[in-house]
Amino acid sequence: MFEINTDYGYFLHLAKCALNDLQPKEKPPEVIFENVFQISRRHSLSNLLWYGVEKLNNKPSPELMAQWYSD
Repeated sequence: MFEINTDYGYFLHLAKCALNDLQPKEKPPEVIFENVFQISRRHSLSNLLWYGVEKLNNKPSPELMAQWYSD
C-alpha cells in the first residue's frame, strides 16, 4: 500500500477514489495541492483527479481549482 501523506501518495489516493467513486480523505498537512496538480498534469491525469478533488470539503485555492477545471 502507499502512504497518502506524500504528494505522490495523495495523488494515487485521489486517482483511486475517482476511479472507484469513493469519498477521498482530506489532504494531510504535509501534502501540497500544487505538487499533486503538477504530478497529475505530468501523467495526463488531471481530468481524472478532478473528480476526486471536487468531492473534498477543503478544496485547493480558487485559482488552482480553476486551473484544474480547465485541464
